[in-house]
Amino acid sequence: MPPLNGQTACPKTIGLSAAAAAPTNPNPADFPPAPPLPTTVSPNFGFSTPNTHLRHTFSFPAPCREGNCCEIQKATLELQIKALQGGQSHQSSDAGNDKWYIYKNGTLLASGYLWNSFPVALGQTQTLTIPMQPAWLNGCRLSFTTQDDTSVMAAKLTVTGCCVRPNMSATTP
Repeated sequence: MPPLNGQTACPKTIGLSAAAAAPTNPNPADFPPAPPLPTTVSPNFGFSTPNTHLRHTFSFPAPCREGNCCEIQKATLELQIKALQGGQSHQSSDAGNDKWYIYKNGTLLASGYLWNSFPVALGQTQTLTIPMQPAWLNGCRLSFTTQDDTSVMAAKLTVTGCCVRPNMSATTP
């Protein structure tokens, strides 16, 4: 079926990304209070100091905004990470126990480990692809955070779906 009223056919895929040295853009309403000292929250991707968390919110560009009719069919969050300490296991107090978290309006929606093969060597890198549930992107945004002995060198959110602007006008017969 051809597009109506000049709209582009669906589905569409958008990619939002941030890389090393880029500033983070966390939506404060999505996250719990900052972790206690000595842990800090980095203002940038690609940080190099252990005991540092990263918080970031990807916000959708127009036309995928509130007031439009949108359906997300699939989405993934890809994290390029680097160990700032070695890691021995999920129970160790080093990079091995580091996790990713998805938050929305202060509520934890999902989490998982950044590293699943041990040992993790200092400076080791990998790319982790995390499938997203469409509901996690409600509000035209996705907020994530990571712990604390692993640096996020880059992040990419890829979303496939269909967003259209309502094009009906209110008229009376």
